[in-house]
Amino acid sequence: MELKLKQKVVLSYFRTQLKVRAVVSPKRAAKWAFDLFCTPFSGKPKRKQPPLFKKAKHLTVNFEHKRVRGFVFMPQGNANGKKVLIAHGFDSCCYKFERYITPLQSKGFEVYLFDAPGHGLSDGTTIHSLRYRNLMLQLHEAFGGFDAVIAHSLAGLATALSLEQLKVLPTKVVLIAPATEASTAVHHFTKWIPMAPPVLTAFHQHIKSLGGNSIEWYSVSRVLPTISNCNILWLHDEKDAVCPYADTATIRAAQLPYIHFITTSGLGHNHIYRDNRVKKQIIAFVANEPLPFEDERFLQPPSEHRKYDTP
Repeated sequence: MELKLKQKVVLSYFRTQLKVRAVVSPKRAAKWAFDLFCTPFSGKPKRKQPPLFKKAKHLTVNFEHKRVRGFVFMPQGNANGKKVLIAHGFDSCCYKFERYITPLQSKGFEVYLFDAPGHGLSDGTTIHSLRYRNLMLQLHEAFGGFDAVIAHSLAGLATALSLEQLKVLPTKVVLIAPATEASTAVHHFTKWIPMAPPVLTAFHQHIKSLGGNSIEWYSVSRVLPTISNCNILWLHDEKDAVCPYADTATIRAAQLPYIHFITTSGLGHNHIYRDNRVKKQIIAFVANEPLPFEDERFLQPPSEHRKYDTP
């Protein structure tokens, strides 16, 4: 990926900062690098709130001494008594999933969306999969559990990790381009921000200190074979430049009967959840209706969508 001049300047600044800090203390440099790794830079929305969100009830949850803000939309027509949680990915916000709200409401669902810490309207500056998992566990407890969860990117990994802890699992889980292997994200980060061996060692030690597990533990592929009592729809694009399709090979090869895996082509990491065919597939799955596309692979999208095929 070709970097713009501003991006090159910022990267150069971060690399220099890391080197200077490493001279003083590799451990502190590693902690600084990890915080940088966990910091979203555009997740705080500057855009005007979509009109639909003015019809929602505002929610606030106290999490790790900070306020996490969200919304709940009530059913339209006959309520089915079920609740859906939609969770956004890294450097995003819940506004971006506006297109899913009305279709789910019309099916009778209560729809919940929250901005993760450091994102959107919520407090904080950083997020990582363990923190996101803990938030999701707290949300399940606070709102009496969710019948379905729709999660994109980092939220997909956090959702998978939460399934190991929940006493009552959601009936339906939708993973849209999940961050399948956290180790891949760390590998990509260290390519942009190289670390000297002592700092890299301290970086991995810091990760282990957070929850007692190495980076390899933070893996959707590790979790899902142990979860068999919920139905999972997994959608992933073969051109995904953020959460590589190659990381899904283990799950696809396992052919677990409770996972319906769909490969898209040309939608990338972000446009995949904006695609109308993907939306219809997800709504039908959550509503327990026949899937519009039973094939394992969507056709190539129209050429006008190609401009969205970016990380």
